[in-house]
Amino acid sequence: MADTTIQARRTYYAGVYFRSRTEARWAVFFDTLGLRWEYEPETYMLDDLDYAPDFFLPDVGCFVEIKGVKPNQTEKDKARKLVDAFGMPVYIFTGDFTVPITDRTPGAWAFMQCEDPFNPDWHGVNEDDYYFWCECPNCGMYGIHYQGRSDRLPCSCEKSIDGDRGINTDSPSLVMAYEAARGFIFEYKLSA
Repeated sequence: MADTTIQARRTYYAGVYFRSRTEARWAVFFDTLGLRWEYEPETYMLDDLDYAPDFFLPDVGCFVEIKGVKPNQTEKDKARKLVDAFGMPVYIFTGDFTVPITDRTPGAWAFMQCEDPFNPDWHGVNEDDYYFWCECPNCGMYGIHYQGRSDRLPCSCEKSIDGDRGINTDSPSLVMAYEAARGFIFEYKLSA
């Protein structure tokens, strides 16, 4: 049986050489939304691991890791250690930009610090799935939340009657950003 694994293709965009075309497409997505990003901002020594997360998003206050497939345990452990070190969420987005917008993809695994309300002595890193980009329909703030619940964004806008739901993963600006990332044609440039 033939190996159908897609090899990462080093891609040049916005003055940066990305390790993969998918990472470069995420940079297009962030640029379309007007979000600042830093690609592999630094390599962090986390216990016995060297880790250079793919993106830091200062406007959102999180790290974003891009993977072609679901993260394995080693990748999850790295994310947990990064959360412990910096106290900021880490989102691992999987897949690429070929899936239709209507499928609310790509989705992410989220790793964030949390406390157990029933055990005040417990503080640790929680892992959860089904995180999506969302936008506040009132002020336009972007963020990543469970099921794309825009009512969980930290803006001061009035929230929907659904409590913490207000799912808004397919706002016109998010759809435009996904389409821009999907359709972007990268220039060929030899590595320096």
